[in-house]
Amino acid sequence: MLAQPPSQFHDFTTYFEATQTFGSPAQTPKTECPIKPNSSEKRLTSLVIILAAFVCFALAGVKSAQAATYVVNSTADTDDTVCDNTNCTLREAINAANANSGADTIAFSVTGTILLGSALPDLSDDVTISGPGANVLTVKRDPNASGFRIFIVNSGKTVTISGLTITNGSVVGGFGGGILSNVRSLTPCPLQRL
Repeated sequence: MLAQPPSQFHDFTTYFEATQTFGSPAQTPKTECPIKPNSSEKRLTSLVIILAAFVCFALAGVKSAQAATYVVNSTADTDDTVCDNTNCTLREAINAANANSGADTIAFSVTGTILLGSALPDLSDDVTISGPGANVLTVKRDPNASGFRIFIVNSGKTVTISGLTITNGSVVGGFGGGILSNVRSLTPCPLQRL
């Protein structure tokens, strides 16, 4: 019975020839193995090298998810899809945070009232919304607008909201006019019905 070929040999025939050449004590062992890769093996090796290089280049261009801070600097309720240093509304900041993977922060450099004409985008990624104080910043549904919730937290997301007043959310036949969340518990916080 023949032994199984070691993994360094490509097939049984090559192993058998190599053991015949090296296995006889009467013969002088060769210092180099006569095994040469065939053209299929060369193509496969080239393909593996090309794929490895492609993966390395592709990964080099991918940015890792990093938390970002978006600063709301306008009390307007508009969305031109840009949240930058010159103009960033709460609606734009939420859209930007949702689009960026990672636990982002939305801060405010404004005070007053953000009067909403329509529902804000759902909070679909982990985010901290940190206002300057509940006595100086209010997020409110416009009384002339149709009913909608102010904030909706998607399932499985970690959202912290502090330092602002949420008022006038309205839902017919349901709960959560100010904040709707599928989370069954809230971290102790001062909630006040206005």
